[in-house]
Amino acid sequence: MSRDPHPDALLALPVFHELARIRALLETEPVIGLEAEAGAGKSTLVPWDLLSAPGLETSRIILVQPRALAVFSLAERIADLLGETPGDTVGYRTREATKVGPKTRLEIMTWGVFLRIVQDAPELDGVGAVILDEFHERHWQGDLCWAFLREIRALLRPDLRVLFFSTDLPAQLHEFPVLRISGRQFPVEMVHAPVAVGQPADRAVAAVVRNVITGMNDPASLARGGGCVLAFLPGKAEIERCLRELAPLAQQGVELFGLHRGADHRIREVVFAPVPAGRRRVVVATNIAETSLTLPDVKAVVDSGLERRFEFSPRTGLSHMTTVRISQLSATQRAGRAGRLGPGSVVRLWPAAEKLDDFPEPEILHADPLSLELELALWGDTNDLKFITPPRPASRAVASSLLRDLGFLDKTVRTDGAGSPGRITDRGRKASRMGVHPRLAAMILGAPKRAMPTACLLAALLEEDLWQARDPERVSLWVPMLLRASLPERLQKAVSRVTSAAGIHWRAGDVEPALCGRLLAAAYPDRVGRVDPANPKRLVLVSGRAGLLPDPQEPGSLAVAVFADGGETNAKVSLYEPCTLDDVLATGTLAPEKRTTVDFKGWSVTGRTRTLLGQIQLDEKIAAPDRPTLQAAVAARLSANGFGDLLTGPKTTAALTRLRLASAFSQATSTSPTEWPVCDDTALLASVADWLLPHVRFVQGPVLDDALMAHALIAALPAHLAVRLKELTPDHLTLPSKRRVRVDYESGPVPVIAARLQDFFGCRKTPQICGKPVLLHLLSPANRPVQVTSDLAGFWKNSYPMVRKELAGRYPKHNWPLDP
Repeated sequence: MSRDPHPDALLALPVFHELARIRALLETEPVIGLEAEAGAGKSTLVPWDLLSAPGLETSRIILVQPRALAVFSLAERIADLLGETPGDTVGYRTREATKVGPKTRLEIMTWGVFLRIVQDAPELDGVGAVILDEFHERHWQGDLCWAFLREIRALLRPDLRVLFFSTDLPAQLHEFPVLRISGRQFPVEMVHAPVAVGQPADRAVAAVVRNVITGMNDPASLARGGGCVLAFLPGKAEIERCLRELAPLAQQGVELFGLHRGADHRIREVVFAPVPAGRRRVVVATNIAETSLTLPDVKAVVDSGLERRFEFSPRTGLSHMTTVRISQLSATQRAGRAGRLGPGSVVRLWPAAEKLDDFPEPEILHADPLSLELELALWGDTNDLKFITPPRPASRAVASSLLRDLGFLDKTVRTDGAGSPGRITDRGRKASRMGVHPRLAAMILGAPKRAMPTACLLAALLEEDLWQARDPERVSLWVPMLLRASLPERLQKAVSRVTSAAGIHWRAGDVEPALCGRLLAAAYPDRVGRVDPANPKRLVLVSGRAGLLPDPQEPGSLAVAVFADGGETNAKVSLYEPCTLDDVLATGTLAPEKRTTVDFKGWSVTGRTRTLLGQIQLDEKIAAPDRPTLQAAVAARLSANGFGDLLTGPKTTAALTRLRLASAFSQATSTSPTEWPVCDDTALLASVADWLLPHVRFVQGPVLDDALMAHALIAALPAHLAVRLKELTPDHLTLPSKRRVRVDYESGPVPVIAARLQDFFGCRKTPQICGKPVLLHLLSPANRPVQVTSDLAGFWKNSYPMVRKELAGRYPKHNWPLDP
């Protein structure tokens, strides 16, 4: 192979002059970092040079890139340096295409492909070096790759060389040697032109691009010569609107292109070809054009300063698309595009005084964690895995729970989201090899044979994110629309890839849109919902969250929210599909649950049996609650509100008075006091399960009342204490007159005896219960109160003479002795 086919081009790149230094460092340091600005040549020259580096002459080298576009571009470029084409010494692997041959030693691949290689054969036999490119972008797959490689080096391959390429490496990687190389060869003029308040970014970018193309007095103008203007916008929709604004420029011979993840490969080929002499070109791109991809002849950059990303919320379990300001690192990367081939200009659409974050937030902190958690489960024991930035435990816990629901993790193993995710099932292993999101893998793996063609098409459509706002919001209407037209090439490739993984032969005629509901319920069991009977556009999800549908649906019907942008209150549902309860049950993930609740009116109850699917209610019937449900409801109400007036009824008061008297007497008189129950409110409330709940009434009427409370208090006593209670607190006492009188325990903490005064003749001392005098209500022969006293002896001595005189005058026929 030729190592120097283009000496002039190589000499112009700063990294070329550092290749010997990089080789020398790798001979002593197996892990190194390389920091170089955009355009320095690191992604092209270092892999090219390492093919002949000492110790690597016969080894394979793997270069890992975030984006497939960059994989193809780098493979072409490095192969060209060798005077070859991809598939010879240099090959590539992406999800869509593979081109390697028996002589291939440098393989360029995406993060996802490399993860599959590492998971299948972590020894990496025959691989001498792995290069992780564009590491500053901090994709979750990149962080995971390094965590795996670090463990592989520690346990299996200490000889494996690892190189990080970045414009600015994370501080955590500075434990390894880092080479810093200057990359920008030409000066770049910077202009700030903040967007006016309320002006859409796409219109602002279009206006600046128009000036750059046509403005003779603008220093960034291409009016006097050819070249390319590269403009950055956050997403495909903004790019398309911007290109419509710029459409009149095409009549002036200006080439207009949009570059994003879904761009047709023919457009990519044109965009990466040199601009014809004297011609002008505009490329409006997402951040896909920010780093490794080198667009030719870029003389000006127009930067909106925006990017779009998904933010996952562990609280809602949903992701929402958000447009955010780029970091300073990204702004520098974008600006560098204008200074690669000559002096350039950059127009930034934000104020110069605005402070940007230094680095982008690592994707592992905000991306949907489901794929990450499945990769960790496939790896096995991850307790010792060292991340640069660990994923959030709350997000991992949500992901593990859903993976168990999908059948990918053993349901008997739980995790708190901080350690290993749990044991992966055979179904989970199959899902990890399908090359699609775990949700879509669940849909395919659970589909019956007849539904497989439909499942594969849906997986391809959703994996490639082909739905656009102008398409039908209902999946079963969107699919036939696509089938009536010729499928886009990108979709055809995706379908081919998915059907190959599923092991089926696919024909468009076998697709049945009517099966979409059942299939999507298998992929999104946590997004099944019921249309609110009070609001036909509101979908209440099984998680308890709610989403707003684009169109009203039949109240009470079920639907799956496929695209749900998770807001704090109601998520916005942009793509959905109606389904039936049978569709949901067929997935085996969700099952209806009967739950009886109790409504109280006083202490009378009404039971309601609800059929629930997760947190959504399918129906409700009035039904008597069973014993455990009623007991739990009573306990919950007592715990929340206390006893209220339940302890103040006469019978309950009497029971409490007797128990407290007996307990106090036993404590005072026994050397080994009997364990009587504590009868204060706090203790009684804490022990309702023992003494009260077993006696809750299950027949018609109040479940608790005064009589039941009193009965429960006494019935809870062991047999020997019940006997002792009757001995210590009798229901009646016999007076000297031989009359048996009832003891009133209902009036308060001191027992009361009410009887005619004559019944106490011959009784010198006050009767006692539990060693304490009772309260005597002394009555006249007409049962009218005469005196209330707890000191009968004092009454005879002090009060009786006067009372005797009064009673003898009123009741002369009765005997009123001087000394009773």
